[in-house]
Amino acid sequence: MMPPKLKSTECKLAFIIGYIDGDGYIGLGRFGCLRLTITGHENILNWIKKEFDFLFPSNRNGLAAVNCIKGADERIKRYSIEGKRAKSILTLLKNYHDIYKLDRKWCLV
Repeated sequence: MMPPKLKSTECKLAFIIGYIDGDGYIGLGRFGCLRLTITGHENILNWIKKEFDFLFPSNRNGLAAVNCIKGADERIKRYSIEGKRAKSILTLLKNYHDIYKLDRKWCLV
């Protein structure tokens, strides 16, 4: 699966919101911090990571990475972020225009 060829930030963020609704998890991570985990093909996850890195650069020298899931098909990966950066990204996405979001996924933000 290839990432979409979207040019505007508005369309990219709308796509990411829908992707999180389908293949994302918003919950609490270590120490009760907000955590976002997205599962999918490596190409899509790297594209989402690139968009997040552009909007909210990581101060951890790229430590957040797209990783394999133990026991799963090798093509399926997971991308997770947590803490203040996850809170910033999720707050932006939750408040972004009037795009429908699944309440059960976004209620912690």
